[in-house]
Amino acid sequence: MNPFAIIWAYRDAFLGGLIVTGQLVLLTATIGTALGMSLEALCGRLEGAFRGIIDATAFCVAAIPALVILFWLYYPGQILLGLNASPFDTALFALTIINTFAVYRIAGDAVRDLPQQFIATGLVCGLTGRDIYLNIKLPLLFRAAFPRWIDQQVVILQTSLFASLISVDETFRVAQRINAVVYDPVLIYTAMGILFLAIAGAAMYAAKYLRTVWEGICFAGGECEDTEHSVYLRIRAKWIRQKYSHSAARFCRAPRQWRSGFRAWGDEIQITRNTATLAAGHVRFSKTISVATSDSPRQYSTTSPIACCQGKNK
Repeated sequence: MNPFAIIWAYRDAFLGGLIVTGQLVLLTATIGTALGMSLEALCGRLEGAFRGIIDATAFCVAAIPALVILFWLYYPGQILLGLNASPFDTALFALTIINTFAVYRIAGDAVRDLPQQFIATGLVCGLTGRDIYLNIKLPLLFRAAFPRWIDQQVVILQTSLFASLISVDETFRVAQRINAVVYDPVLIYTAMGILFLAIAGAAMYAAKYLRTVWEGICFAGGECEDTEHSVYLRIRAKWIRQKYSHSAARFCRAPRQWRSGFRAWGDEIQITRNTATLAAGHVRFSKTISVATSDSPRQYSTTSPIACCQGKNK
């Protein structure tokens, strides 16, 4: 026999184990992500001692092996608390704790690494706080956090194998039972490796692909620009919608040769926009926005020599 024959011969048993593993991972991912993001949101509002306590707890959870947490919750934890939880619920609780603080760290890193020059640019262009959040912060945070989140859920999938040690009927425990019948550990655990390679490998490849794609934004014609350009396009489109009528903004298109770039040196950010075209008025204009800072509170200065629209904007 070969590993694929083992998988096919015991497909019902493997399928049952995969269903239990899937339930464990999906519930852990859903609850842990919601709790982790909520913790980061609370820490953003309640800085100081509260964030220090959460950071210390996250550090301890990351330092303690998952198997130790699982066993402690299943044996002495339930005795101390006077509980009698099922193995599945205990494993779910342990994995949720691990995932919650892992997602909290991922979200916190994404917030701390958020480029502030994009926010300053949005403020200079007159965007509201809601517009900045929806068009700048949220896309950048999602791009930074989502691939890491996928990797973390793969770790949870692999860690869920430990649940077999407390009698959860997940994939690894099913494989052990099949091995007790067939008694061919090479084939059995090779089949296990194939199953996890197909599932976890696909997720890891998706995370890698998203990292590669989100380093730049590609247009239909095959032309690619970097992340800064894609963010600037969002700011530009929002600015045009505010400056001109919706009919003009709807027909606004940037020509292929149009380029813009962010230049950040120390505390000075200069954004140079070269020629652009409003299809509604066929107006050529250039715009330069410079954000200057000094030791005094931050001051914003803008110069915007924009030609009046030849077409009638109403």
